[in-house]
Amino acid sequence: MTVPPIPNASIQSFLTVYAPYGTAVIAAIVAVFATIRNSQNMKKSIEISKINADRALEVARINADQAVLVSHTAKIAEFRERWLADLRRDIADFVGAAERVLNKWEEINELPCSTNEEVIEKDRRRIEELEKVSNDARVLEWRIILRINPRESQTKAADDAFLATLNELWNPMLFGPPASGRKAWAAKVQLAIDQGRELLKREWDVTKRFPILPDLRAPLPRERPNY
Repeated sequence: MTVPPIPNASIQSFLTVYAPYGTAVIAAIVAVFATIRNSQNMKKSIEISKINADRALEVARINADQAVLVSHTAKIAEFRERWLADLRRDIADFVGAAERVLNKWEEINELPCSTNEEVIEKDRRRIEELEKVSNDARVLEWRIILRINPRESQTKAADDAFLATLNELWNPMLFGPPASGRKAWAAKVQLAIDQGRELLKREWDVTKRFPILPDLRAPLPRERPNY
């Protein structure tokens, strides 16, 4: 059976009537796909913004923690500097006080003691005058002791040796007669000064080791939606 051909006039009429509807349908479909794509991109942008906000909050927290740590460490360094300055002054004051003890001891020992009255006077001055300067030296010694760590450490042996040297300085009787004792006392003073300088230098080196904090700030992401 032969199908008769469709007249060209009929095809033209069909296209004229239905073509505008086809264009509208295609435009509608394109618009739907564009809306879906824009919605996806918007959702991704919101997710990235949230990630950036979370990371920014984390960076702010880390920076705040760093600021607190730096402030705390700087305050400790300030206290240590003051402690070292006070310790240095106490050591110098103690050596001066110990020398006053030595001078007073030599002065009293040179007093005559041939009679009973002279012995009584010598004992009185020893009690009143020598005891006074000795007590001043002991107070400074105790102050130095209280500034030094008493617990076991790598430096405790050196610290104990330094304190033992100081303890000898205010007791001039340990150095023998005045003629030879002063020279021995001066040598002991030099030893105490050397030990004190080592202690001060060691603790100053600790103070100078201010911690260098790492940069913990994480870089913010620079992502962009893929459109």
